[in-house]
Amino acid sequence: TAGVQGKGAYAQFVKLDTKLDLIVPLPENVSFNDAGGIGVVALTAYVGLVPYGGLSKNVAENAGRRVLVIGASGGVGMFVVQMAKLLGAHVTAVASGKNKDFVVSTLGADVFLDYTTAPLAEQLSTKDEFDVIYDAVAGDDGKNWELAQTILKPSGLFVSPAAPFEGGISVGNVAKFAGTLAWRAVTSSRRYKFISAIPVPDFPPVAEWIEKGSLKLVTSVALPLAEAKKAHELSESGRTVGKIVLNP
Repeated sequence: TAGVQGKGAYAQFVKLDTKLDLIVPLPENVSFNDAGGIGVVALTAYVGLVPYGGLSKNVAENAGRRVLVIGASGGVGMFVVQMAKLLGAHVTAVASGKNKDFVVSTLGADVFLDYTTAPLAEQLSTKDEFDVIYDAVAGDDGKNWELAQTILKPSGLFVSPAAPFEGGISVGNVAKFAGTLAWRAVTSSRRYKFISAIPVPDFPPVAEWIEKGSLKLVTSVALPLAEAKKAHELSESGRTVGKIVLNP
């Protein structure tokens, strides 16, 4: 759902707004569980790649463009990898080594890097190598942005759905966020974008890919609503592949 005023999905029934909320027919080839894990993450992935100017909708224009996806086996990252490939880009994916087969064989990444073997700064050192860095890992501590100053092309796009602060929204964190945005804009030629909204009108291309079966949908865990606490613990562990969904 597009709203945030008490319109979450942790309920047996949710009232929707046909103009504001993301409502599309469920394709016959998509299960209810998989559908439940598509909306937010798939649209977050697409918005960060195309509407924010990292890649073009025109596949031919993306020839030779290189995308680095950090957190490639997670809910958002798995869609970023697939979408970047569908759009014609070369994809380098970062995840745990145990997920290599999933990221390469299932998602289609061109190059795989295991972050558990050595720091990314040691594995990635080619100057101005990437056109887009999509940091899909929860929590922006600044390390990947710092690395981007070397491996991301000038005017290249660094995008993340994670705010550059810890904890919830507060006056202090909002001030810190504004300061970080300003500092990164002034001190770097690279573009930094934080995904603060996921516009529903941008969903049709994603829905078309899903209906054609071009995007692989992966639901790793489906739990009853009563086990929402367990679902959060799994999510916060950062060790799950694909999506976690709750069944009311």
